[in-house]
Amino acid sequence: MKPWNKVPHPPRDLNVQSFVEARAPELENLHALVAERAGNDYTEPRWKRRRTTSHDTRIANKGRGGKRSKLGDSGRAGVGMEKGAKMKKMSRRMRRRLEFRELKFGFQISGDGTKRLKTHLWHAKRFTMEKKWGFYIPLGLHGSGRGSRAILKCMKNGAVVHDASYYSPVQLMGPKESLLAVMKMILVLSPSDLQEEAFRQICNGVRHGSALLYHFGSPTSQFIAPVNYMWRPPSKDNVDIEMETNNYSNVSLMQERGETKLSNTLTCQLWVWIHAASLSDGLAALQSACSKQVNETGVSVNCLSLEGQFANFEVMGFKAINCLQKVLHPLPETHNPTHFTTSHVNKSTILELVEHIPFRSVVSLEVHDPRGLHLDDVGKLYYSHTSKFDASKVMDQIGCLKPCALDESKAKETNKISCFEPCTSGERKDPDEIACLEQRVLNATKEMVVGLWTKPEENGARLADNEMLWVSRDKVNPPKKASIISSEKHEKRLEFFNMDSSCVDSSDCSNRDRMAVSCPVLLVKRGNQIFTWWSVILPLNWAHAFWVPFISSGARAIGLRERRWVACDNGFPSFPFDFPDCKAYSTTMLSEAAAFDQKAKLLPLSKRPIKVPIPPPWNCLKYSNIEAEISGDTQIEKLELCGKQLSPISSISTLEQDGDCSRFSFGLSSTSIGTVARIRDDIQIPNHERLCFVSVLLHAYKEGVFEGGSVVCAPIANDISLWTSRSSFDKNRLQIPQSYVKTYFTEKDTHEGEWDLKVPEKPEIRKSYNHRWPIGFVTSGCVYGSSRPVSRALCGAGFLAQLRKQQLLQQNEMQENNRSIIFVLVRNLKSASYRLALATVVLEQLEDDLAFI
Repeated sequence: MKPWNKVPHPPRDLNVQSFVEARAPELENLHALVAERAGNDYTEPRWKRRRTTSHDTRIANKGRGGKRSKLGDSGRAGVGMEKGAKMKKMSRRMRRRLEFRELKFGFQISGDGTKRLKTHLWHAKRFTMEKKWGFYIPLGLHGSGRGSRAILKCMKNGAVVHDASYYSPVQLMGPKESLLAVMKMILVLSPSDLQEEAFRQICNGVRHGSALLYHFGSPTSQFIAPVNYMWRPPSKDNVDIEMETNNYSNVSLMQERGETKLSNTLTCQLWVWIHAASLSDGLAALQSACSKQVNETGVSVNCLSLEGQFANFEVMGFKAINCLQKVLHPLPETHNPTHFTTSHVNKSTILELVEHIPFRSVVSLEVHDPRGLHLDDVGKLYYSHTSKFDASKVMDQIGCLKPCALDESKAKETNKISCFEPCTSGERKDPDEIACLEQRVLNATKEMVVGLWTKPEENGARLADNEMLWVSRDKVNPPKKASIISSEKHEKRLEFFNMDSSCVDSSDCSNRDRMAVSCPVLLVKRGNQIFTWWSVILPLNWAHAFWVPFISSGARAIGLRERRWVACDNGFPSFPFDFPDCKAYSTTMLSEAAAFDQKAKLLPLSKRPIKVPIPPPWNCLKYSNIEAEISGDTQIEKLELCGKQLSPISSISTLEQDGDCSRFSFGLSSTSIGTVARIRDDIQIPNHERLCFVSVLLHAYKEGVFEGGSVVCAPIANDISLWTSRSSFDKNRLQIPQSYVKTYFTEKDTHEGEWDLKVPEKPEIRKSYNHRWPIGFVTSGCVYGSSRPVSRALCGAGFLAQLRKQQLLQQNEMQENNRSIIFVLVRNLKSASYRLALATVVLEQLEDDLAFI
């Protein structure tokens, strides 16, 4: 067999020049052909570069025409298009660019009419957004709704900030006498606000008040929402007239008698801040009251909604004051005092000592734009990035001081500022003397700052009045654009290195004159001795300019869910979740129930959770017959709760009768079965047809976590001993059958969303089932990760009074413990086990329960 011929190998050496010369005619012909087709232009067009379809000229031309049509260039977009052809839909990026274009006034509105906060873009990239109350509200971080431990840790060691711009004020304008008459029609004021000193401070605008807003038109109106209100301080020119015409000596007594005589010539302004869930109802109630006042007196009272004009940031946490001092830098004041007196305490000093001002105080500030602030430009005298007061700044303003020679009779007055005199230039200072001097200056400054609120007639206009927010809101210039601030910073860097500054666009230069470098702000201190937070109220178009600096200063942004965690952990109610006697609660709970049902339908039948009533069936509480079970043979005649005598409650209907379990309607209407008492004097004596509910704080005894919607039951004497005995504790020692969990509350077939309480008719069956009568429901559950978990519930006042009396009579352990604590049983609706809890009535600890977050 002959071998195959081998393929010859290429030559080992190749002469390139001879190789090209041999093929020169072929290359010249190819070059001439390409040059003829390309027109001697061998560069790639710029519009064809970096595109995957650049080889196809038809696709490239189509894309250019499509872009022009998206941008609105109808003149060129129609060129080359056939008649009757449909326009291509704009991309989502272009649609959102049009939706999020900067508006001078008001919120941005989506296609379906839902409003967006000014910080919507920032939140949408990081939070889960949800439609609530006509807004896109940031609900919380992405995930399954956990992360409470990190939030509580941040509250303890840092600060958090929440955009609460969905709260809107309603402005009332007219004579003060007419405004007070309107408030008396539909508002129930806090008893602490009716005291003489507090009322003077509120009327002069240095303090805000809390109240309950009710519908107008009937003597038993329905509750709308809790509100905060604030008066505009009277101007300096009208202070003397106001003092002469208004008698504040016994204003609380005159207010109760309706004999207050106020000036009819001075026009006053009043802001009533209402939650977005109740804004429409609250505005209608205020307008109706104003119309009635105008018809009765003939004096004009204007009512106007200011929705979409203000932003409201809530700053909370241990380092909230430090965060405020980093962002808010007041402008230097014009006067330069030579003597350190009360009337010359500047706003920067007040901000440094803001933690010492009274609760509910209002401070007006004119602050710099925090984005482009440079300490070298504004001076270090007025600003400080630490929350600690520096007494040397005060000493620089008032000069070097030394203690005066005092007599022994005046030794007690050494802490007053008048006990200092200037030191001579050549006199040597002792370090201990300087430290003592600084401490005295600090104490004197604190007294002066706090003393400003004791004279609201003199200092109200200077402390809290801000004409740009109250009157000239439309004239507030917008902040500088971020591009202009960046270019200014770049120019300063170049000047620092002695380099030529970059050219600035002429359009930006023309707009700089119309943009402001300072912003008017109202700083409001809220809360009480237990928990304090701050509200920063500013024009809406300045919201984003302050939001990012707050985040950069160390504050952590939280959503609506985390805000509710913070409120519940500190024992404060959260609107509307803890206010079941208003329409906003029913609307919110029904939307949550629909979302829960929709989520359950996506699961197979074997994995669907137990359906629980949302909202809780409050109507079932009227069938609770706890008197026979907890009292036994003991006769309970006198009951006491919150210092008021109550009578025992019997069930409305017996178990053999089928009562009408209509949907429970809170409020003061005649068809409702109960009311909610949020002021101690409003606790009513319960009867067979009406129940009085009070707020209680529940703490688990030994162990247990209470979820929202859990049922609060009345224990019997033997139940408490199961937990309080010294024997080994068994968490499952008191349970109901697992089959009874699903049938404890059953939904009606005729009325969707309405539930009945299924109770065995025979007493022996109820005893075997460990049935306990319900007396209330948990509105806000415990927060996971809390050092002392607490939940908030609403329970019948008569039921709690009976339990307290029975436990004091039959339990020896209760006689040694605090009388303000009541033992109750709590059971999660999806669980079969009862847990023992300690219930504390809020109105026994506080005079009113109007504070809310």
